[in-house]
Amino acid sequence: MPMSVDLLTASDFELLDLSRTNDEAFAVFYRRYERLVVGWLMRRTGRPELVADLTAEVFAAAYLAAARDHGFLPTSDHENSPGR
Repeated sequence: MPMSVDLLTASDFELLDLSRTNDEAFAVFYRRYERLVVGWLMRRTGRPELVADLTAEVFAAAYLAAARDHGFLPTSDHENSPGR
């Protein structure tokens, strides 16, 4: 039987690992870093609409990287292109 993990005290690595099968794990990771990412981007751009878009991109990249590192996605788009 798999051991239960407390998502609030889990490491970032554990959360990203668990996010493959547990949407709440990624939500915890998101909440943990959203304010930091938004603040950093806002200081650099000063544009709330751009910050919203970039924040979504940052977390989408983190999610995809975690999935790729665990073998759920190819390492590049070219690996699955026709003729390869």
